[in-house]
Parts: sequence; C-alpha cells; structure tokens
Amino acid sequence: YMIRSSVRNVGVKPNNCIERHKGDVTVDNELNKRYVGEVGIALKEMKQEDGVNVIGKCLCNDYLLDNIKPGQKFRFVIKK
Repeated sequence: YMIRSSVRNVGVKPNNCIERHKGDVTVDNELNKRYVGEVGIALKEMKQEDGVNVIGKCLCNDYLLDNIKPGQKFRFVIKK
C-alpha cells in the first residue's frame, strides 16, 4: 500500500492530514511514533490518518510505481 523510504526526518508535526491518493508523497508525523519522519509514496487510496501528512504528488506513472522494488534507492526532487 506504500513505497517507504529508508530516510527519515525528525521533529515532523501534524499538518495536512488528508485522504491519500495513489501517487501522493507522504511523511509520517510525530503521532505515528514508530515511523515518525518516514517518507513514502501511496500506492492506493487510503483514508485520512492523523499520523500521516500529505506533502506532495509524485509526478510518475503506474509503470514506475510498479517497478520500484524493496531496497531500491530513489530520490525525491522538488519541482517548481
């Protein structure tokens, strides 16, 4: 249901805890104690969760999402 990054951020506060859609980029906030700061990409529609912030949208297609495998490195780039 998620592609999770091994990189974590610290001190993430709850913000923009909205329903998640396929391709949304998320970061777990301090309410999600176990995974706080973990960045991920949603692979399906999911309900709002107070412990998860939606921070952007992945500009990619289904082929790319289907082919990112566990342990494979990927990077988020902010486009303006």
